[in-house]
Amino acid sequence: MPEGTHRYLVGTGPGPLDEVPPGWLDWSAEVLRHPEIAPDLAALRPSDPASPDGTSYGEWGAVAREYAEQLDLRAGDRLLVDVAEHEQPLKWLLAPLAAGASVVLCANLDPADREARVAGEQVTRVL
Repeated sequence: MPEGTHRYLVGTGPGPLDEVPPGWLDWSAEVLRHPEIAPDLAALRPSDPASPDGTSYGEWGAVAREYAEQLDLRAGDRLLVDVAEHEQPLKWLLAPLAAGASVVLCANLDPADREARVAGEQVTRVL
């Protein structure tokens, strides 16, 4: 495990700690130094490259929307995916996001348990 550059102590009482050993920081004092303001993020354009091969955000979005149509995904759907059977995240991550659907990921889903998982997770589509 890499050696951490910051080590924090958390007190159990209100306010900062009375004593902090050398090499440690008081969490409650440090957290107050950072306001709860979201950082300014640069706006992304659909033409900006999204992957190392130069595929743009717009191109990935179009592919994701096409997969969502093929899967008949709609906003509010819940897509069940056994990732051991479907390794392509474009279909099970980007397509649902493009459609406004959510994803229920399972690793090595037992076929005997599939219907119970569908019912328990309120799944509307299965990949």
